[in-house]
Amino acid sequence: MKVYLDRQGQRMGPYSVDEINQFLGTGQVLITDMAWHGGLDEWVQLDQVPGVQNVAPQPSNPHPLWNSPSGAPPTAQAHAAPPTEKKSGGFLKGCLIVGAVISVLLIVGVGSCALLIGSAVNEVAEEAAEEERRVEEAPISNLEWREIDEIYNLNSDYTDLQKEEFWKKYKGKKVKWSGKVSSISDTFGSLSLQVKMNANTFTSDLLIRLDDKERANAISLKEGDSVTFTGILNDWGTLMPITLDRGEIIE
Repeated sequence: MKVYLDRQGQRMGPYSVDEINQFLGTGQVLITDMAWHGGLDEWVQLDQVPGVQNVAPQPSNPHPLWNSPSGAPPTAQAHAAPPTEKKSGGFLKGCLIVGAVISVLLIVGVGSCALLIGSAVNEVAEEAAEEERRVEEAPISNLEWREIDEIYNLNSDYTDLQKEEFWKKYKGKKVKWSGKVSSISDTFGSLSLQVKMNANTFTSDLLIRLDDKERANAISLKEGDSVTFTGILNDWGTLMPITLDRGEIIE
């Protein structure tokens, strides 16, 4: 084992343990000097080096100065000082470990997100299917158009506050009514049927959003045709017609 020595920043070596013990005996090296050898992460006091003996210097040979030519251990100038930097292998290994951990976390995270998204998609699909069954199985209300028209026509004496309150009991009811086709439109793939329920209506009384499966039936209708339909009451407006969702053309 080769050992480097340091005293107040001045470094010498490397030397064998036997050489250091000799230097301790002659007083050329002090037991309080700092030392380093392979396997150490930092400098330690010389007495912590394995094999070094705390040999008292000979009285006839007092301690020379560390930087004195006569006091310097032989071959001191022929050796380089030990490196002070820690080896980079540990840092690289640490980076590889951190990278591996991050990769595992990313894989786990992506997998978890995929499972969550898949679960959410399935849940939405199930809710949509349930809503479809609920609408198809919903009974048709005996609510007549004239009851709605009495409250929500433009000449009604009811206030908007009263209309809003009444609508709470109408919203969501499935109705089956008949009227005259005012217009049919297809906006961004969404079919809408506007119907006149009153002969004196200028444009339309109802706006019915049709299911896409009703496209063939809608294409066969012309303005002024009589039409019977079902739908779910959805909303009302002061100047806008009453809207129905999930409309189906019966005849």
